[in-house]
Amino acid sequence: MKTKLALALFIFSSAFALAQTTVDDILERVVDSQRGGETSHMVIEMQVSRPEGDKVYVMESVSDGDKRGLTKVLEPSKDAGQAFLQDGESLYIYNPRLKRVLRMPPSRGNESFLGSDLNYNDITGRDLEENYEAEITAEDDNTVELTLIPGELAPTPYGKVVLVADKQNNYAPLTYTFFDQRGDAVRQMRFSDYQQVGELYMPTHFEIENLLKTGEMTVINFKDLRFGVDVNEACFSQTALERGCD
Repeated sequence: MKTKLALALFIFSSAFALAQTTVDDILERVVDSQRGGETSHMVIEMQVSRPEGDKVYVMESVSDGDKRGLTKVLEPSKDAGQAFLQDGESLYIYNPRLKRVLRMPPSRGNESFLGSDLNYNDITGRDLEENYEAEITAEDDNTVELTLIPGELAPTPYGKVVLVADKQNNYAPLTYTFFDQRGDAVRQMRFSDYQQVGELYMPTHFEIENLLKTGEMTVINFKDLRFGVDVNEACFSQTALERGCD
């Protein structure tokens, strides 16, 4: 009898906890999944495809798993040395030709990153949590769909973002679809090849497609991932943009 009662209480408590998962909780887990939630070191390969040809970047990145990260361009040689530092909500860019560190203002967050279909808001990652109001618009046993509407003063050109997450894998992201102010889909991000990091499922393959221009797409792969590594605090300083932090 006691065993049956304990089992019933466990099932009830599990169902209750699941019911208490709010929209904000889901959105937070989706965004956290893109970071892995732990310190990390990785190599990033980014292929930018255009009708006239492809361009491939190789970058090295370290992160604290939350709001700080340093990314440096290794290839191609003419772009090598460019570096990007996320420090909380701020993003700093180092231009090796000018030998200057510039702070990216929020108003420029939707500008293209290295000429790709990725923008600077995608890199900082918290734009969806801070500038949008979310609601659940569809759900089944395996997935949940959130529709995000930007706040009145949000610095974004989008009228809404529709996000689909995998419920079975702690709300790992599956797709983001971005719509303009007229309600037309203009850009889509697709995620796959997940690596489990603690309770999170981090996608290591991204496809970002321009839905308005045929043949324009960016594909990103995370390689040589190492989690839980010791990361020098100096990596998250502006000095590291130029000099590195090893």
